[in-house]
Amino acid sequence: MSDCRYQSLFAYAPSMAAAAFFTSAFGVSAVLHLGQAVYFKTKCMIPLVVGAFFETVGYIMRCLSASEDFGCWSLPPFIIHSILVLVAPAVIAASITRIFVAGDVASFLIQSYGGSMVSKPTATESSKKAGQQIVLAGLVVQVAFGVLFTIVAGVFHRRICKAFTAAGVSQEIRWLMTLYGVMVLVTIRNIFRIAEHSGGQESSLMKHEYLPYLLDASPILLALPWFNWCHPYKMKKTAPFGYPLTSTAS
Repeated sequence: MSDCRYQSLFAYAPSMAAAAFFTSAFGVSAVLHLGQAVYFKTKCMIPLVVGAFFETVGYIMRCLSASEDFGCWSLPPFIIHSILVLVAPAVIAASITRIFVAGDVASFLIQSYGGSMVSKPTATESSKKAGQQIVLAGLVVQVAFGVLFTIVAGVFHRRICKAFTAAGVSQEIRWLMTLYGVMVLVTIRNIFRIAEHSGGQESSLMKHEYLPYLLDASPILLALPWFNWCHPYKMKKTAPFGYPLTSTAS
């Protein structure tokens, strides 16, 4: 039931069309990722599956908010949407940067805690500001680990290109390019979130619905199908370690 006590949850009327589109798109990708993870036995992709379902459930909650009367929004859908959409990319990143999973876990926990503080309409202004600072810290941690991972991947990329022929590592290069592309998309999203929370509740970024869809939802929506298309199961047959490659030294 809608509750008119919480009139300040949104500075605009949430769009049902946009919420429904992203719910459907994330849902399809999530189901495909689950099927691929089970069929190809790629346990490393489980965090990505979880993150995709987080996005799906988050936008289902957005649909519920969009279906309610303006200014009379229910609190639970708003809170669930805010937290799941905030932390989903950190969960997704954990499947990409497995060696830095501790950083992604830390980022997830920090953002979850901060997000729960920010999303409470009954919280005091000081509590909301503290929550925003905590969310910012979590986002900065995620960006830092993402940049570090990209640097390490770049060093690895350079070394295998020197050690092996292009034909021998073609699949690995395609996989690395996928990682680079997805990390760029996740970083774009994180930078937007940092800017959004840096400005506080009165930030203009909080007052326009199209901005989160353009700079938060869309980059993640591009990243998930990219992994559906270039799935790591292909690496099982051509992994750089444990499988023969054509070395330039031979």
